[in-house]
Amino acid sequence: MSTENTINGYYEVNSNTINSKKDSKFKGYFVGIVISSLLSIFAIIVLIPEVLVTVHAGEKGVLYKRLFGKEGVQLDKVYPEGLYFVAPWNKMTPYNIRVQQVIDPITVLSSQGMKMDIVLSIRYHPEVEEIPFLHQHLGPDYADTVLIPEVEGIVLSLFAKEDLTNIYTDIYKLIEKANVLVEADLKEKHIIVDELIVKSINFPESVLDAINEKIKQKQRALGYTYRLESELQEAKRKTIEAKGIQSFQSIISQGISENYLKWKGIDATLSLAKSNNSKVVVIGSAKNGLPIILNSDSNTPVKDNMNEVSNLPNKKGL
Repeated sequence: MSTENTINGYYEVNSNTINSKKDSKFKGYFVGIVISSLLSIFAIIVLIPEVLVTVHAGEKGVLYKRLFGKEGVQLDKVYPEGLYFVAPWNKMTPYNIRVQQVIDPITVLSSQGMKMDIVLSIRYHPEVEEIPFLHQHLGPDYADTVLIPEVEGIVLSLFAKEDLTNIYTDIYKLIEKANVLVEADLKEKHIIVDELIVKSINFPESVLDAINEKIKQKQRALGYTYRLESELQEAKRKTIEAKGIQSFQSIISQGISENYLKWKGIDATLSLAKSNNSKVVVIGSAKNGLPIILNSDSNTPVKDNMNEVSNLPNKKGL
């Protein structure tokens, strides 16, 4: 009886030991599973941005391969907008192909060493078909490393060759020239510069006053030159006019006689006598031999006209 109890008791103790071992083993597996799951989730969270790459609107993608086959930047393909699965050992870089703007304040020097503060506006975008080469040679931060320094260098070199007055009066011509140089230089680097604009320029106040005074004096001198030219032209015109009148009188004097003038005077008198406003016409022999026309005012009586006739010193022919 006791022996049986001992055996039963032994088996009972042994069974509990086995169950405890199973529980311990399960707990060990459970902890491992939890840790593995957490590590997997963490790895997925970390790798998702590298594996799933979105090329947004207005962007193009460039793929860089680290392993397997052709390594390096994939120069023969530009990836359009969309979602791409990229192997973890590769890397895709999106590039903004829209027109972008950068504001660049710089200080330039004239040929006399005078300082001016200029604010430039640079509008640019990468050359779409050349983006893989841009990525290989310059990288995504090409605006800071290449674009801005190149523009600043060209503008500084142009302004350093001009004096302050030329810069003040021909600022837009200088910027137009800078546009041509910048466009040609950066196109070789796969960057398109749409336009280079001067947003503002500040001259020293004393220099600005001196330039304005110089411009006023220049305009005044141009005004004097214009007046002188005008007077010379007017003198030439009057000389030509006088010669024309002299020539006209010379030609006319050769064909007009005294009798011809008397005849024209009589003819004009007859024409006036026929008009409604003519009242008294006395035909006589005056000093010049022409008829005498008395007051033709319709409100003056004929009697008054006759009195005026009687008072004339020459009464012949009345």
